[in-house]
Amino acid sequence: MRPRYGRVLSRLDRIVARFWVAALAFSLLCVPARVQAQTSSCSGYAGCSALSQPSNTKLQGPISYSFNDTALAAAFPAQADRDDFKARIRNAANDWAQKTGISITEAPSGQAGNVTITASSDSHIRDVDGEVSIDPANSNRRIITYSSEFSAWSAVGRDRMSSHEIGHIIGLRDVPSDGCPGVETVMRQNGPGSTLSEIQLRNGYTCEASSNTTVGDPNGCAADNKLMQPMRPNPCDTAKAKELQCPTGTNCGGGDEGGGGTGGDGGSDPGECHWVYTCTQFCYYEDHCTVYDECGDCYWYESWYNCDPPDCTSDCVY
Repeated sequence: MRPRYGRVLSRLDRIVARFWVAALAFSLLCVPARVQAQTSSCSGYAGCSALSQPSNTKLQGPISYSFNDTALAAAFPAQADRDDFKARIRNAANDWAQKTGISITEAPSGQAGNVTITASSDSHIRDVDGEVSIDPANSNRRIITYSSEFSAWSAVGRDRMSSHEIGHIIGLRDVPSDGCPGVETVMRQNGPGSTLSEIQLRNGYTCEASSNTTVGDPNGCAADNKLMQPMRPNPCDTAKAKELQCPTGTNCGGGDEGGGGTGGDGGSDPGECHWVYTCTQFCYYEDHCTVYDECGDCYWYESWYNCDPPDCTSDCVY
């Protein structure tokens, strides 16, 4: 009987050994994944000086916008182009709002938002493609002016510029086309220079306007003739946007309505940031977790090795 017991024990030993080998292999695979998510998902972003301070055109949420239909009719004579322009602005605003929890909505028909969306054939605007300015009639309002060349750009070019300019309203600044190497952000400018910028906007990512081979071939033009990545705000952009709209350890507005009033610090009284028992989001950002409540309003930072839950697992949806 002992030999049979010995064989059984030997078989069990092998099963146990295989289990622990598999467990060890799995743990070795998982540990680097955590480090990768923590260190490279926004690698270099926090060190980019251009993104360290808020833009001077920032508005504290909630943000509302309306269109200057008279100016749009002059810039885009075709109704289809005006409809496309409005649709892309709405999609960009909704994308920022969904990813950040910031209230960005279109004002009801006949009412003006605190941001006016317009377009112009002015040579300066055509050179810079788009611009955000403080309304000279009311410093609590902003104006986003897009180039009348908008309708000639590629679809991805139109979408990227829509997202880029709204980013300034939220508080993000421009990153020069050749600045902060290795940092991927929707706030990076096209170019350098207005001529190259126009080429990139028209080409998109697939050389739609000019190609050495076939138009639409992603490898048909030089890399610097293609649009900057990403098309929409990435997780690093949205994390920075949340930080700008709701300073660390604060509950924006201190109430259920979230953000503060238009312009200045309206409604940004920090109040007391409560612990969240139904937390839905834990995100990596450089060396800490970012913790949000179920509404995305209240958050704070913790070092990544001291988070609750301890592994700082990302449950965010982008």
